[in-house]
Amino acid sequence: MPPKAKPSKQTKRKTPATKPKAPAPSPPPKTLAYDEDGVDTLFEAMSIVAVRCDEEGERFWIAQLLDDTIEDMLEDESAQVNVVYFDKVVSDKSTSYRLGSYDAIPVQAIMCEIHLDEPSPGDFKLPKRHLDRIESILANVDAGEDVPDEMLQPLKKRKTSTSSEATTKRGNGAKSPSRTSAVKLDKLSGLVKKKVQVPTSIHLQDESMAGKHPFRSKCADVVSSSKEIIRMVLVKDYKMLENLLKKPSMHKHVYSFFVTRSAGIPKTAVHYAIERADLKALTLLLAAAKPDQTPPKFAKKPVCARALNASRGGKEGNNALLKDEGGTLPPLTLDGVDSTVETFLWGNPTTTYEMIMLFYPGDTWVQSSSRVIPLVARCGNCTLLCKLVGILVARNGWGYNALHAQVLADMGPLDPFKKVSVLKKANMHSIRPLHFAAINPNPAHLATLVGEVDQSALAEADAGNWTALHYAATSSETGPLKVLLKAGADANLRTKAKDTPLTIAARLGRLEHVKVLLEHSDIVCVRVLHLAAQHGHDQVVQVLLAHGANPNASTSMKESALALAAEGGHLNCVNALLQNKGTVVDVLDKVRRTPLMVAVMNGHVDVAIALLNAGANPNAVDTSMNSVMHYAAGYGWLSCVKLLVAVESATWFQNSWGYSPMAVAALKGRYDVSQFLLDLAPPTEPAVDFRDSNGATMLFLQCKLAESVDQIAYLLSKGANPNIPTTSPVVAFPLQQVLLRLPEDKMESNVEGGGVLVEMAKLLIQHKAYITHEDMHHVGQPLAFAMAKKHKPLFELLLPVSDLAMWGGAKKENLWMTAVAQPDPTYLTAMLNKSSRQLPIVQDVDGCNLLHYVAISSAITVETVTLLFTRLTKSEIAAAMASVNKAGHTPLLTLVAFERLNKADVDYTAEDN
Repeated sequence: MPPKAKPSKQTKRKTPATKPKAPAPSPPPKTLAYDEDGVDTLFEAMSIVAVRCDEEGERFWIAQLLDDTIEDMLEDESAQVNVVYFDKVVSDKSTSYRLGSYDAIPVQAIMCEIHLDEPSPGDFKLPKRHLDRIESILANVDAGEDVPDEMLQPLKKRKTSTSSEATTKRGNGAKSPSRTSAVKLDKLSGLVKKKVQVPTSIHLQDESMAGKHPFRSKCADVVSSSKEIIRMVLVKDYKMLENLLKKPSMHKHVYSFFVTRSAGIPKTAVHYAIERADLKALTLLLAAAKPDQTPPKFAKKPVCARALNASRGGKEGNNALLKDEGGTLPPLTLDGVDSTVETFLWGNPTTTYEMIMLFYPGDTWVQSSSRVIPLVARCGNCTLLCKLVGILVARNGWGYNALHAQVLADMGPLDPFKKVSVLKKANMHSIRPLHFAAINPNPAHLATLVGEVDQSALAEADAGNWTALHYAATSSETGPLKVLLKAGADANLRTKAKDTPLTIAARLGRLEHVKVLLEHSDIVCVRVLHLAAQHGHDQVVQVLLAHGANPNASTSMKESALALAAEGGHLNCVNALLQNKGTVVDVLDKVRRTPLMVAVMNGHVDVAIALLNAGANPNAVDTSMNSVMHYAAGYGWLSCVKLLVAVESATWFQNSWGYSPMAVAALKGRYDVSQFLLDLAPPTEPAVDFRDSNGATMLFLQCKLAESVDQIAYLLSKGANPNIPTTSPVVAFPLQQVLLRLPEDKMESNVEGGGVLVEMAKLLIQHKAYITHEDMHHVGQPLAFAMAKKHKPLFELLLPVSDLAMWGGAKKENLWMTAVAQPDPTYLTAMLNKSSRQLPIVQDVDGCNLLHYVAISSAITVETVTLLFTRLTKSEIAAAMASVNKAGHTPLLTLVAFERLNKADVDYTAEDN
């Protein structure tokens, strides 16, 4: 039964694309079942169809179906099918189509199945026969005539049985057809939505951050190798840490001593040493960080990632995969301690005075006391605060009195003090003794001060609007908190940063404090659960959930508690949230990232396993079609990539800009991941010759951007084709990209025969790269580049294998013309000596032939011209001499004009010396 044309049913696109979208790959060939097996399928998923529309200036759209449609759906006016539209791209010369936006359309709006040609990747053409077919259907509908069945019939119909009788008759003993579960496809990507259970046999550990194995230079991946320094701090491998920091032979494997762990955890080895109060590691790291010493000779960070920079509108595009590109944070600068490291140091509850001395020898911190003292106080580090305030009081300055120091000490009763001293403000930040007393885990001093003031004094705040109760929330014990609450302190007051005592306690993981404050707070705000999850306090998370906290509530950036816990690698928090029945495992953020994506982009394989076992979709995509595998591979976490491969996640899916996960990993220099994936590539997947939306292969991009020959050699060894050109903005080949990078106008005497670029060129030539090709004229023939850039070694390398008759310059000049135009005549001489063939006499776009070029050459010698003329017949010379260019000049007139212009001041009557 053919589909019926219904004039009343048209479709209108919800959000027509304003800019053509880069081609997206076809989803896997799995289809949705509408009801049950055995039905008559009208159009299969992935079919291309013409769709009636009602937009001005358009009568039909072209779309690709993401679901199967069956004949019964034609009778249902509400039946819809998911599609991806093809955007029309109209130019002066032709009309083409590119993959665009996703939508759902009425099934009755489908006119017929068609076919699209793809002359180049991502660029589709509608064949004339199919355009005629569509227009015939529309003409019949407009005329109120029946549409012939042959116009409406799909190009292919799935046969669901071997005979019609098999579908219409059933024997008495026949069983009813069983219903099968529908395969669910993601409307954005067309990928299958999956739920998996990770087999218990899979034991994956992130060796990048755990284990005492020796230092590994990971496939020349200098980013991952640099993170080995963090691992050495975490496992306390001081010997290896010292070797890496001090031995020059090790420096070539890393690009910095202070690389950050991951995109979501911007901590360096210094941060981890501070957290763990590891004085030995800190001493080694700070000695290597001195800014006044000669910097080590590090490896260069890969620059190919610049090819990934792409975003559009509200989408991050490939930039979602570049959040670690900053990547380094030296702790010391010529101006002192880096501000970010300084804030972390002073705000860390485990920081000791000995650690402070490593950063600030001779108590140089004193000059910054107004900035650092509040940081120490607000993390509840009473021991350090007591030491620092004692030093400041002893030096009689900064507004502190003796009571400020005494209330922090856990020694006997307080000395006699005046009531006014309780609220004495320190300089700059206005912290009072009452505030300091609230930090002391021993509440005795606080109780004494509270007894000296009225209730209103409890609301006295410092410059950050922190009251005594806020400071009590940081204390290691609940005693101060209970004293203040009993005295009538308000538990709902907020600081300038909008923190309540409850949010502060949750951030610091003060479990008992949270329990006490929950009894006195009016509301459990969303922020409390987020802070507890973000900082890894699983017991606090459990208490908050038990008090009704919403696990799916989001921040202004649509970040959920589950995503924040996953980002930090807090497995216990993740499990606590997942055990809550209301938690959505695939909750989306502003760009549709899921917690699983966040986990793998930060290398937390154990968290990823927990999320997968809880039902997370390993094939989820964000708004730019970056998949879970894109995030794992793009950020270089091999353990996460192995996990996703094990659960059969989409490995070769391309994002909106045409990049596969393997390609992203390779371009970012995460070679341990890219090579792992490349080795797994199925025969049907052109992995090594992957092309982006501009037609560029990985080999092309490496030739364009790489600073070492290693990856080019690897790709060629894997069978990469050196002759695949780009398609946009111009046709260009890998070898051309190497030659374009040669220094401009560099004299022969200064150019070495070796060098990285020459080695790249040699490799390409050894693997049969085109030396001359008719399509190279868009950029230029390689031999012409070698001459223009005065690179004799490359010229000598290319000359024996170049077709000298090939043209390829911007003016359509051939290689002979290019050689004549060079200021160095030896290029032309070498070409004449190499070739015994007659010279081709052709014209460039200005009508000039080879002799016109000879006429204006100031370097060519008479001997060379004589040799050149021996390669031409008399008739060719006569024809060339008579040829007139667009300026109306023959070669002889061109010579006269050139000589007149350049030798006007020459005195031909003067005698020779």
